[in-house]
Amino acid sequence: MEDLAKVAEKAGALFQIGVVATGIAVVTGGAVAAQDLGEFPNQFINDDGEVDTVVVVGDEAKNMDTVGAINIVASLTDAASEHSTETVEGATPGQSVDDVALYSASNVDEEIMEKDMILVGGPQVNQLTQNLSEKGEVPGEGEIAEDEAVIKLVEDAFNEDQDALIVAGYSSEATMDAANFLAEYHENEERLDGETKIRIDTSEKGTEEFQSMVEE
Repeated sequence: MEDLAKVAEKAGALFQIGVVATGIAVVTGGAVAAQDLGEFPNQFINDDGEVDTVVVVGDEAKNMDTVGAINIVASLTDAASEHSTETVEGATPGQSVDDVALYSASNVDEEIMEKDMILVGGPQVNQLTQNLSEKGEVPGEGEIAEDEAVIKLVEDAFNEDQDALIVAGYSSEATMDAANFLAEYHENEERLDGETKIRIDTSEKGTEEFQSMVEE
């Protein structure tokens, strides 16, 4: 695999790469149950102005899936910092992206399964997405068209009162495009508002963007 730390730095996401092993502390408690995609990212920020979710990539995730996940993490921490400075007395801006754990699917244990999560990658690369596709909650392998990606909110995904937000594309390029679409939620409010599932067209933009990141 490519040096993901280098990729992340060039992507502008201040996150120290490495799939986090089970047992790393994550922020817990108090996030408001999601209503629709237009609530993003507020449903993943608790009343203390802290990010309250985990992000999970597949064991077979390619670099572009991981970059997309990192960009979502960065958007969450930026939003949490804005929220905390507005609502929490004495809070300081710049919440670290280390407050959001990035897991591989095989490292998700029963305790983590109780938390709200964002699943990046389709059923062909992310086992948790595959599990939801087998339940009919998200499109399965072969049900996402070429140059297409799906963003879907699933309530009570694995446990009661536990939500999962799925970001899955036909390819890793499409997944990264969809992740970037979500991370740029301010620019895409009209598409997200009031919806629990959207399909978006993707293009070669993701491939070109990724190549520009890793060029020497």
